[in-house]
Amino acid sequence: MPKNSKQVCPDCLPVIRYNHNDLWVKFWIEPFFLNYFKFIRLIIPFRRQVLNLVLEILRLVKIVRFENKIEKFNLDNRSLIFWNEAQILNLRIALITFLGQSTELFQVQINDQIFLFEQVPLVSSFPKINFDSKLIFKNFLNKNKISTPPHEIFWFWQSQKALKYAETLGFPLVVKPVNGSLSQHVSIVKNLAELPKAIKIAQKYEPLFMVEKFAKGSLIRVNVIAQKHVFVCQRIATNVVGNGQNSILELIKIKNTERNLANFQTNFQNNYQKSNLSKLTEITKKPENLQSKNCQKISKNNLEPENKESLTKISKIILKPTLRQIKIDEELTNFLATQNLNLESILKNGDDTCLNSKITLSRGCDILELTDKAHPEIKAYFLKISQLLSANLVGFDLLCDDVSLPILEQNFAILEANSCPYLNMHEHPSSGFAQKVAQTVWQEILKNPKLLENY
Repeated sequence: MPKNSKQVCPDCLPVIRYNHNDLWVKFWIEPFFLNYFKFIRLIIPFRRQVLNLVLEILRLVKIVRFENKIEKFNLDNRSLIFWNEAQILNLRIALITFLGQSTELFQVQINDQIFLFEQVPLVSSFPKINFDSKLIFKNFLNKNKISTPPHEIFWFWQSQKALKYAETLGFPLVVKPVNGSLSQHVSIVKNLAELPKAIKIAQKYEPLFMVEKFAKGSLIRVNVIAQKHVFVCQRIATNVVGNGQNSILELIKIKNTERNLANFQTNFQNNYQKSNLSKLTEITKKPENLQSKNCQKISKNNLEPENKESLTKISKIILKPTLRQIKIDEELTNFLATQNLNLESILKNGDDTCLNSKITLSRGCDILELTDKAHPEIKAYFLKISQLLSANLVGFDLLCDDVSLPILEQNFAILEANSCPYLNMHEHPSSGFAQKVAQTVWQEILKNPKLLENY
């Protein structure tokens, strides 16, 4: 069947999906496989060595390759920041490919031992609690009396029961699948008339859906590493701020150009040790050099050092922009229309206008790094939760008024957790002090390589 834009599910964006059959199948069989692999883990004490042996056999017959040069593979920054840091630490690391295609599986040598990890080090294939499931995580929060919005979970045949529960809960509320990420099939419901459609949207994704009281506050991500280190950032919906002169379209183009410059400067600083930035300044004065398609070409051709003493190249991969371009498409213009705006509208000076209902990197959201401003009580709180989960890597989403305040002095509610969070947000934020998250992860692994035994 031909794939065209009309067949793409609009509620799955930014993920491109044409149907949800695989998600329904996964829902039913995943619990079986999780229990099966936990059983295998128990009966095969040397599973890591067995996996490495299998990979070596596959390498000999040229089905699998261990790649040391990964520029040609379309890897995400969530993996590339760890690859780059491994280069700095002189770690032996390779990307495993299968029949020429990336598997997002990496092999790394630590103290004469070979370990595997997928996408991000510390991600566990055998979590004590499957906290990616909203059902399991919500039960965990309730059991431990941890603040979370009032909610109830329903099967796909319980639409009428969900409608009655929603009326008792009051509006606004949120309807969403029990699994999933990136706000797929999530609806904010303002009144009873909008509820049936929201339920149908959630039901398409998988058999279970949740009705939850809408909580007020800023959307905060708290990432905890090795049950020791806490990193905090705020995700802000894609937006532009009016100046009374430029149209929304012009403001978007200005913001996109600023992001190109920020990404270009970051890659330059990541790839060169420098004592003189005059060449960088000269290049970035030319607007045509800030087009995203030209940034990599510039860094390769224009920045090779003429004086090796003043500009020394180091071996790191050019990162893709963590802060994405704001896409000007039908989704954006439709959302503007709900606010009685269009691309030609001129906003008043200081007016902040949201451009998308989903707060995701792919749609161009802003990242405000807040680790240094987060209240010690909040950091300690999430350290404790990560210990209860026995998780060496976990990302929490919460809503609160101000992360610099104690918990009891504000609205505060934990929404969900993620086993493979985007840690690169802390290294390349829109504003705030960048945090060396990848360095922190590798330092913990070098101190205790057993942290990589979870794969």
